[in-house]
Amino acid sequence: KQWYQRRVRGEISAGFIWGRLSTKIGRHGVVMCSTVILCILYYLAFISFPFDAATATTTRATDKPIIPSNLYLTLAMGVLLGLGDGGFNVSIYANLSTVFEHKPAPAFAVFKFVQSL
Repeated sequence: KQWYQRRVRGEISAGFIWGRLSTKIGRHGVVMCSTVILCILYYLAFISFPFDAATATTTRATDKPIIPSNLYLTLAMGVLLGLGDGGFNVSIYANLSTVFEHKPAPAFAVFKFVQSL
């Protein structure tokens, strides 16, 4: 139950941060910042795994990762994932509310359905 509460707090915090920044840098700026943050995250994830992790178990991997995985790196990657995902969600919700301003409920329902797949 605690992990769920932390995740919800993180999503709310990211939504608040990106909502405030979107008034200053615009929606395109939020999407670009989110993209850069997620690229950094994916690069960190790539260099923290052994190169043969896809073909061997991690206990039998012969290659060493560039950066050994640790708790702080994992927490930093979680924060980056939350910020990047929060930025995309804020911009998608803002775009849905402006494009479908007369009937937003069906648009949000379809979006949540597709997101849950």
